[in-house]
Order: sequence, then C-alpha cells, then structure tokens
Amino acid sequence: MEHLFIAENLPFSVALALTCLIAAVEGIGLILGLAPSEFVDSLLPNFDGPDLDVPDVDIPGVDAGLSGADNLDASGVASGGFFTKLLGWLNFGKVPALIWLVLFLSSFGLAGLVLQAVIKSFLGFYLPSALATAPALVFSLPVTSQLGKGLGKILPRDESEAVSRETFVGRIATIIRGTAAKGAPAEAKLTDQFNHTHYLLVVPDDDTESFPAGEDVVIVGRQANIFQAIRFKSDALSD
Repeated sequence: MEHLFIAENLPFSVALALTCLIAAVEGIGLILGLAPSEFVDSLLPNFDGPDLDVPDVDIPGVDAGLSGADNLDASGVASGGFFTKLLGWLNFGKVPALIWLVLFLSSFGLAGLVLQAVIKSFLGFYLPSALATAPALVFSLPVTSQLGKGLGKILPRDESEAVSRETFVGRIATIIRGTAAKGAPAEAKLTDQFNHTHYLLVVPDDDTESFPAGEDVVIVGRQANIFQAIRFKSDALSD
C-alpha cells in the first residue's frame, strides 16, 4: 500500500483508482437498469476504423511524398488525420468507450507501478513521476490496442448499426474546417441514420465551386476517402 501512495506513483495510482470508479459506475448502472457505456458511446463520434487511412492526395503546391493527412495539414485544410489514425490503431470504437478507457488506465497504471518497483529494487530509488510516465505510456498504448482488438472480437458491436460509407451518398454534410475547393479537400461532418457522426474529406463536384466552413453540402460521389459534394441549395438538386 505504501508503494501505491508515494508521490512518484501518483499518476499510476490515480489511473487504477479511476478504473475502479468506472467499474463501480458500470456495476451500479447494471443494478439500476442503466447503461453508462451506451450513454457515453452515444456522445462520441463514430470513428470508422477501416476508413481511417487517408490515401495519397495530389494537392498543388504540396510535396507528393506526403500522405493525404499530411497534405491537409500542410495546406491548412484539416489536421485530424493523425489523431483519427491513432484512434484506429488503438482500436478505439471496437469496444464500448468506457471499457476501452478501463483497458488503457489499468495497463498504464500497472505498467507504471511495476516499472517503479523494478527501479526501486535495482537502484534503490523511485523515478520522478514525470520520467516514469513516458515509458509506462509507451508500454500501455500497444497493450491497449491488442486488448481492444481481442475484446472487439469477443464483444462485437451491434452489427445492425454498421454503416458503409457508400450510404453517405445523398446525405447532407456540413463543412467544419477549411474551404473545399478543387484539389483542396475540407473536413465535413455528417450524421447517419443511426445518429452517429462521421468526419469526411470533401471536394466540390463542380471544379469551379468552393465551399467555406459552415456551408451545408450534399454528398454525390466518392473516390477512395475523398467525397464529392454539391451545394445543398444547388440547382443540381432539382435535376
């Protein structure tokens, strides 16, 4: 117990305490007939694991060697590519969010405590918490990824709500970052029939048009992970 409460181990003890708290909330929810995990999941965007990889996009003025996400960052259009790829690698969304959080917190907390115990045994002192946090985090991320992947197979999500990106055609999306123009995709937000939020890269179907942030557009086509769109009130809707 003394090992748990020393200042150097505080981040890891807090992580394990949060794990216990989440487990308690889930247990109380089950007794009361509630579903905390489902409630939390309903508040989060739906990160589409298979579609997180952004293909190479040729954007004038940007080095061809950059990935699609890097191109967007370099041109100032969008910056969510790396973050969504990281979540995909961590298998976030393959299991309920609270369960994923328990996996991360418990692996991080245990890794830190074990690391500190080993350092104490061999060197006779504890590492400062800031120094111990980095290797514990490096260890916990791949562990969380693998555990999430394994649990995702054991605890499959409701397949009736699985949404193919092909179904986005014909739906309305809103430009949320950047200006969509020829060769310069912008980030847009779309809500599907299950009220899940998706984030897309959008370009105008008409090369002469552009869509600034805040404008509503209608998805009319897709090439890889880039969607073509027309203005929501465009005359093309009546054709």
